[in-house]
Amino acid sequence: MSDPESLSVVPTSFPYKPLDPARSEIRLVCIAPASHDAPIVCNLIQTSLKDDCHYLALSYVWGDPSRVLPIQVDGHTFNVTENLEAALRHLRLISTARSFWIDAICINQRNIAERNQQVELMGAIYKSAVQVQVWLGLETDSGTRILEAADRLGQKIIEVGLDQLLVKQPDRETTERLIAIIAAEFRQQYTNGVWLEELKGIFDRPWWSRVWVQQEFALAKSAYFVCGQTSVHWRFLDMVMIALHYLDSDTTFAYSSHDDKRNIRDDQGNIISLRFQHENGWPMSLFNLVFQHGKLRDLKATDPRDHIFGFLGLADKAHGFRPDYSMPVDVLTCRFAKAHICHVEERRRRLWVLSFAQKKNLKDTDGLPSWAPDWSSPLDPHIVPSLFGTLQIYFPCGREIPPELPTFSKKEPKILPVTGTCFGTVEQFGASERLTFSKFLRSSELDVLMRSCGNLLEEAQNYVKVTRPTSQTGESAPVDDSKLLWRTLVLDRNLIFSTPEQRANSETFRRFLVLSKGSKHLPDDYMPRSDEQTRRIKYTTPLLKAMKKTLHHRQMFRSSAGHLCIGPETVEPGDKLCILIGAEVPFILRSHRDHHVLVGEAYVDGAMDGEVLTQGFTSKVFDLH
Repeated sequence: MSDPESLSVVPTSFPYKPLDPARSEIRLVCIAPASHDAPIVCNLIQTSLKDDCHYLALSYVWGDPSRVLPIQVDGHTFNVTENLEAALRHLRLISTARSFWIDAICINQRNIAERNQQVELMGAIYKSAVQVQVWLGLETDSGTRILEAADRLGQKIIEVGLDQLLVKQPDRETTERLIAIIAAEFRQQYTNGVWLEELKGIFDRPWWSRVWVQQEFALAKSAYFVCGQTSVHWRFLDMVMIALHYLDSDTTFAYSSHDDKRNIRDDQGNIISLRFQHENGWPMSLFNLVFQHGKLRDLKATDPRDHIFGFLGLADKAHGFRPDYSMPVDVLTCRFAKAHICHVEERRRRLWVLSFAQKKNLKDTDGLPSWAPDWSSPLDPHIVPSLFGTLQIYFPCGREIPPELPTFSKKEPKILPVTGTCFGTVEQFGASERLTFSKFLRSSELDVLMRSCGNLLEEAQNYVKVTRPTSQTGESAPVDDSKLLWRTLVLDRNLIFSTPEQRANSETFRRFLVLSKGSKHLPDDYMPRSDEQTRRIKYTTPLLKAMKKTLHHRQMFRSSAGHLCIGPETVEPGDKLCILIGAEVPFILRSHRDHHVLVGEAYVDGAMDGEVLTQGFTSKVFDLH
């Protein structure tokens, strides 16, 4: 179901006949055959998913609700968005009628009860369709070239007997044959960068970023991507992505915009991986779908409730949630967050929903409490390193299994009681200004970024010199300035993922030395044939990227206990640093008379491994509003 961008699109007087929920009834749109320029004429057919019905389903984006065009449905004028009208016109055949399931026409969007019931059938509707047509929009010269190239590559792969690639990833021998085919087909386009730019144009289309299309595509028996009159099997387009991966590792291809390639693979790869997970029977909890595939990817939905309802068709565990568009957004959001807290099996990680709740503006929350995620806003990089893996890196509560969380009050649905301890307050920012470093980190060019980091490091090092953690007795503890700084700037995270270590190590520190002190600290055997500047840039790239991510919408500050910290830009003097039972990182809370609000995550050097709880601090319950 594509998002109903505005009910103004939906006709107010169209005579829908009621559907029978007991029979799982749906409506189909039968598009009458005609030439391309002829008016679009359709009629509605009611059928049951329990019957053997033959139809296609359309996956698309509604488009601008203020720009509509009329079609005929059962003899009545029915306004649809320009994008849907274009899809109907291009998908219509000249001599044969076609039956589609299309949400904007088949569901009476003004009937909340029917909308709830039909959304609950969404999974079955897309599973039962003989084919899903993915409408990406009108054709362009570049879009047509990409889809035609994808089709040629797919056909070639089948011709040479590599059609197993249509259902699984290639082994080494198959990969070598694949690269040879790709090289022959695409080398020229790739080396001059045209192919990459045209491919980027396909994946910049809004369809890829919508919530509802995730399940529509993942559940399809068969799916085709369509641009205007050109269509291609989804797996053929995926072959282009595999090609991009192997071309990226083939040094004979000269074009080197690595970030563009990575972004394209991420955008398209996530929705493809979701389909593979579904096909292979991977467990799909509604919680993980909403957080991992929804919030982390910043998917779009005009109705915030669709960030949850849009994944129900894929979920094998819905945890009691059903579509209900009469439920207020804030009520649904709070219920979902609290349900997630109650269902997390590992007590040490019960509160990682709070890592999704950090807001850029604590005063403009649309009625949401501070601890509830706002699905409509993009998620900044979080400090918790892996929300969905089994690996835990930080242990601010220690490694003992914590007690159960306080019981939630049904009378106060917007209050979240959490147990924890306060071990300091936000006391001092940089001498001249808050150390957000944003002015140093605006450039995406790594060589420019590296040069600007000299200023960043100088200012940060000057700041660290006045920062000394103190014990409860008030005595200063000696700290190595340089180690404290580099560990904080990368959140004490390992940058070299080929090693089993998860925390920052000597290799991370060496990269910091190369960045701050110069090329004399480079390993002798690192890229020995390259010039010194290239070696230095390549060697420090992981560090620069980690620093850029660390400081995105964050700032450095000192606590009243002398800790060097990283926290959100919204932090203010007097905010409390807290260890919360069931959280993987410290959190910053702000006092408001008889309650607290959540400000966001914090990295606190010297408080990430249970050190605070060994010092005898008293625990209390914080009521988060």
